[in-house]
Amino acid sequence: MILHSYSEDYLWTREIQDGILEGLEGREGSYNISLEYMDTKNFPSVEYLEEYDRLFSYKYTSRKIDLVIAVDDRAFSYVLSRREDIFKGVPILGTGLNTLEDEYLEAEDAYIMVEEPDYEANIKLALKQNSDAEKIYFITDITPTGQKIKREVEKVAENYDIEREWLEDLTLEELKGRVESLGRKDIIIYLVFFMDRLGNSYSYYEPIAEVSRASKVPIYINWSFYLNTGAFGGYAFDGRRMGVQTIDVAEGILEGEEIPRVTGTSQRSSYVFDYNVIQERSLEYVYYPLKSVFLNRPETFYRRNRRLILTFLGVLGVLTTILLLVYINLVKERTINARDRELLDTQKDLLNRLGDVIEYRSRETADHAGRVAKISKFIALKVGCTQKEAEIIEIASPLHDIGKIGVPDEILNFPGRYTEEQFREMKKHANIGYDILKGSGRRVIDAAATIAHEHHERWDGKGYPRHLKEDEINLFARITMVADVMDALLSERSYKRAWTYDETLEYIIQGKGEMFDPKIVEVVETYRDELRKISTEV
Repeated sequence: MILHSYSEDYLWTREIQDGILEGLEGREGSYNISLEYMDTKNFPSVEYLEEYDRLFSYKYTSRKIDLVIAVDDRAFSYVLSRREDIFKGVPILGTGLNTLEDEYLEAEDAYIMVEEPDYEANIKLALKQNSDAEKIYFITDITPTGQKIKREVEKVAENYDIEREWLEDLTLEELKGRVESLGRKDIIIYLVFFMDRLGNSYSYYEPIAEVSRASKVPIYINWSFYLNTGAFGGYAFDGRRMGVQTIDVAEGILEGEEIPRVTGTSQRSSYVFDYNVIQERSLEYVYYPLKSVFLNRPETFYRRNRRLILTFLGVLGVLTTILLLVYINLVKERTINARDRELLDTQKDLLNRLGDVIEYRSRETADHAGRVAKISKFIALKVGCTQKEAEIIEIASPLHDIGKIGVPDEILNFPGRYTEEQFREMKKHANIGYDILKGSGRRVIDAAATIAHEHHERWDGKGYPRHLKEDEINLFARITMVADVMDALLSERSYKRAWTYDETLEYIIQGKGEMFDPKIVEVVETYRDELRKISTEV
């Protein structure tokens, strides 16, 4: 049984339910599911709950229920209070709960998934994007939920040396008037506004849409369901992803696994922004965190020119194969002269262009492959590779993403956040690239195959596809990973500004010993000026 606290037309409820249904797809076995919506936001009275007592007693007293998934606090509290009659002996999984009440923790056979929006991450983001800000305005209402959120936000906001004010206990018109008076050096973070000071109730959409229209500054949000209302975005908690996680926990309970009584959901958030708002408010050049998602981004260059690019890609593939064979034969025979060197340079250039076309499918980045090649060669020499090894990585590294040829267009150019299934498909490009290049017996192509296979492996073992760690990862792949990340951050994309060199260097240094090989990071730190020059001259 899935019991929602609120009505089906409440978007937060729909997001969680969509995630639950997504989580059920592809599971072994089948589940007989009963779905109920209590609508307690509109009908919170005791008398209303007593009507549900009669309804649920009729429907479920004599019907076996293996698990109740109660969504949000009101449904969870209701089920706990009726365990002696309606839901006797039934395990309960409460998901999207706002609090850890004592009665929750003391209840037997009850499991809790606490909703954990990261309010501090949004404050940090807003201050970084608005470095000259003088004051933060938080919007909330006077409902118990609104005041609870206020207390949680205050705990983290007091760590920042900036003036703050709460816009609460207002009518919607009063709130719009206050927001309209704010200026460029003000930050607005919208939390909740479901009821005004006169007791008028609102849907999720109306207040934030009205506030966004009235505001001269972008509106930051903490929940993804506020997007597509005129809000700018932020570090947003995703109810759909929490719904998927709920099914993972529920399946463990039903199969008798040892499940923690309390499960966190903080990883269900991501940086997400409305591309339309970015354009309307000219926010293209503010800082955006790595892996930000941009909703409503327009069609890419690749989609408009797909046939031409694929034709070009095929021609380059044939030419590259021919030139690779010529190069290998020349090296084997040790007969490279001035004319041969020109041919070799031509071959390198074609490989770089092939790498650029691969990147261009999804990232619209010019000369990326050439810069990755030059940066990789420089780092290779500094970490102790021979001149010949450095030349091999220079030739092979541009093909690190060749496996993206096998990723479906609808995933490669998907404008929103990936589902778990979509991300699994995207990660396949490492294996696809390896399968394309492996088994040649030629040193350059074998090196390219290894780089394609391992350039997303992390030093701490949390990468993919094989979760290799430290020296298990080929040195060429470790070098290419740093070069690829460096140039990607330094490059301007349709959905982000180019990072400064200092910002990029800071990110790489922070990843030392986690994402990146510490020895390679030390080279980047030591030769930062030389790498700065290389990164801008290709």
